[in-house]
Amino acid sequence: MRRTRVEILTVNDLQIWGNITINLPSDSYPSEISDLLNNSRSFIELTDVEIRGSDHELVANMPFLCVNKPVIAFLFDAESNQTWLGSSENTVESNSGVSSRVCFQS
Repeated sequence: MRRTRVEILTVNDLQIWGNITINLPSDSYPSEISDLLNNSRSFIELTDVEIRGSDHELVANMPFLCVNKPVIAFLFDAESNQTWLGSSENTVESNSGVSSRVCFQS
């Protein structure tokens, strides 16, 4: 099991930060979050959650939140600098010059 900090931007412009726990072997890291987004469950469980509105004002802090997958516009793995939009893969470079791996979910 591995826990990682992620940022989620929802389709209604909420910014959600939280920890996800991934129950896959550690040697399968590049596909772990993609697998989580593409599994049959309709939601993603987060712990240690912070939610901010489109104005970046704090809306709520909570110990646990389930996010319905259809509302996810993108999911950013803050620890590995990978962005998951949730089958084809592209690499993009951020304004800071750091390359990120982007996976588009079908």
